[in-house]
Amino acid sequence: MRLVPIQIVLVGVLLEVCARLLDPLGISYFPETARYMETLVLEEGIGYRNRPGLEGEFYGVPVRINAVGLRDREVSAKGPGEFRILALGDSMPFGIGVSGAEAYPHQLETLLGARHAGRRFRALNMGVMSYNTEQELAQLRTLGWSLQPDVVTLLFSKNDIEPKLWMYN
Repeated sequence: MRLVPIQIVLVGVLLEVCARLLDPLGISYFPETARYMETLVLEEGIGYRNRPGLEGEFYGVPVRINAVGLRDREVSAKGPGEFRILALGDSMPFGIGVSGAEAYPHQLETLLGARHAGRRFRALNMGVMSYNTEQELAQLRTLGWSLQPDVVTLLFSKNDIEPKLWMYN
């Protein structure tokens, strides 16, 4: 019975050694997040926004930010019969590690278009990494309403109730 705790510790140490050998710089997510965060535009009241016009590769996938700061196609005037959905949130709707077409807002648009033939749906990806609910509300007020949404969705996780990142306060 006394060997069980020792075995657990040994297995933990072995797993740690394997993890460090496979990823010697640590979990690759964090350096890549810091690299993306350096591209953000600081803005009073909201903290920061995606840099309009940014194009690059982050998390191993191409990332393109449109002229109004969304990870999305350019936004034109709302057409007749178009049903527009704003997808607010942080890295989840932004789509870390997936292409823009694989991110939740575009998948929602595709799914709705397939299920309701003849209707025009447009889901706008307003996700910004590390946003909290305060910033998401500010983004809705400063940009979101001007995009004439019919529905606003908020995809959040438990860390979204935390204060803005300290470095942007």
